[in-house]
Amino acid sequence: MALAPLLCAGLIGWRALTMAGQGRRLGLYGFGAAAHIVAQVAAWQGRSVHVFTRPGDRMSQDFARSLGADWAGGSDQPPPEPLDAAIIFAPLGELVPVALRAVRKGGRVVCAGIHMGRDANLPHSNRARIKGQVAPMS
Repeated sequence: MALAPLLCAGLIGWRALTMAGQGRRLGLYGFGAAAHIVAQVAAWQGRSVHVFTRPGDRMSQDFARSLGADWAGGSDQPPPEPLDAAIIFAPLGELVPVALRAVRKGGRVVCAGIHMGRDANLPHSNRARIKGQVAPMS
């Protein structure tokens, strides 16, 4: 039973982390079970982890820092430095353009949620690579 979280959240998180590439500065949008695991793994790998939560959610931001995040703030805040990659776990399509603005030119944005809300208006740009995957969960 202790390993059960690794079988769903761990797999979703690991797949998203590998799709994000080897960049040093990683942003995580949404801080549920998969992001909890990814934050710890990425910090262990020596990456700089930036966690974005609901604006004002200080408890989740403090928890993110306790798991190894270098920075934690609301999704309405820019990161302190451009990100190499961002993973969106939250089911909010409006976070896609937010993440695109946060990554450096040539960076990656991975949409990792099982469900993503309405598609956001995406800017047409070669600034970042958006990665996603549709795969059966069973």
